[in-house]
Amino acid sequence: MLSMLDHTISNMSTYDIDIYQGQTFNLSLTLKDDQGLPISLTGQAVSGLLKTRYSDTGSLMSLGASIVSAPNGTISLNISAIDTAKLPVNYSVYDIEMIHTGNGTVTKVLAGKASIYPEVTY
Repeated sequence: MLSMLDHTISNMSTYDIDIYQGQTFNLSLTLKDDQGLPISLTGQAVSGLLKTRYSDTGSLMSLGASIVSAPNGTISLNISAIDTAKLPVNYSVYDIEMIHTGNGTVTKVLAGKASIYPEVTY
């Protein structure tokens, strides 16, 4: 299980993730600006999806993105063990977007590859 990761973003950063079928996936991220200061998420929302390919019209699953601490720029991604068990074993892609709730401006803050590995223990 992944826990805390401080990830600095400028326009958009990349970070690859590993997801194991049947295991709870939790990842905490602190979004920072070019000076290393946390990006305030006050007045923002976050969203993230997992897809097999960027060109797919549908997604495999939501990444359960939520804001943990708006002033500190901390978000978390959460997928239950029941839901990871449903994912196909493959190499996928994902991204996380920040949505300004006042004006609807969307900024992609993180994207990358997601490796989904099979469960061995049932």
